[in-house]
Amino acid sequence: MRIILFIENTVNIAQYDLRQHCTRNPIIRKHTDSIELDISTDFPSLFIKTMKFRVCFLRIRKIANNGEYVPLKRDKVLQRKDDMLETASRLFDEERYWEAHMLLEYLWKCVSGSEKTYIQNLIHLAVAMIKFQMDQKETAKIVYERAVGRIGTARDARPEFFEIPGKFEYPLRLRTAEN
Repeated sequence: MRIILFIENTVNIAQYDLRQHCTRNPIIRKHTDSIELDISTDFPSLFIKTMKFRVCFLRIRKIANNGEYVPLKRDKVLQRKDDMLETASRLFDEERYWEAHMLLEYLWKCVSGSEKTYIQNLIHLAVAMIKFQMDQKETAKIVYERAVGRIGTARDARPEFFEIPGKFEYPLRLRTAEN
């Protein structure tokens, strides 16, 4: 099972051997006020019980069991496009860029043309923020600048959903563009 744990930012997570209960190396992403642990484990309750005595959990989010994920049909996704974009914006506000990335990728698979290009670049903005959270700051800035550049060159060919700052900033918040 894959779960995402949010813990206080004051914890020195490197001191714990997280791998003993995980089926893959845990991914650590640092937020402004918390740390996000993205883990896969066959024994989630044992992992949580073991860690509960060491750290204070802020949130625990189950992603999916293997084989549990059932995708929506394309027409259902397109009907919910505006809701999905609003949700992605909220996830950006909460610095939950990985979840925003997954949501936008699902939408990206269902749209076409200039909309597809625009959503792809929103995904790249989420990737830039993820890289920053993983302490890959230079890579984050490069990915961000490329995505913003592609959005800027395609300005006439795509719908305007969000206002995107031209210069890298963390945390990135997506604001709805004024009509």
